Amino acid sequence: MKIDKIKKLPNGKYKITFDDNEKLITYDDVLLKNKLLFDKEVDKIKYEEISSDTKYYDVYNKIIKMISKRIRSKKEIEEYLETVSIDENDKLEIIKKLEEIGFINDLA
Repeated sequence: MKIDKIKKLPNGKYKITFDDNEKLITYDDVLLKNKLLFDKEVDKIKYEEISSDTKYYDVYNKIIKMISKRIRSKKEIEEYLETVSIDENDKLEIIKKLEEIGFINDLA
C-alpha cells in the first residue's frame, strides 16, 4: 500500500489515507516512530506495526486523561490495563513510562 495523504485532525491526531482507500487515524508519535512520509510504501507487516503502535498510544492517552481528572494509584492503572487488549509488554512499558515521568508515585 502507498500513502496518498496525511491530514492533521483537530483533535491532534492524523488521518492517513492509503491508495486503496484504506484509512487509519493515528498519532504524531506513530508517524515519527515509523517514519511515515507522503508517497511511502507500507507493506502488511508495517501496517500491522502502525496499527499496534496506534493502539498503544490510544491506551496511553486514555490513561493520561484519567490521571488528569484525579490522581490514580499504580493499582488502579494496572486494573484498567487488564481491561484493554494490548500486549503485556506494552502494559509494562506504559506503567514504567508513567512512573518515570512521575504520573504514578504510590509513595508520594
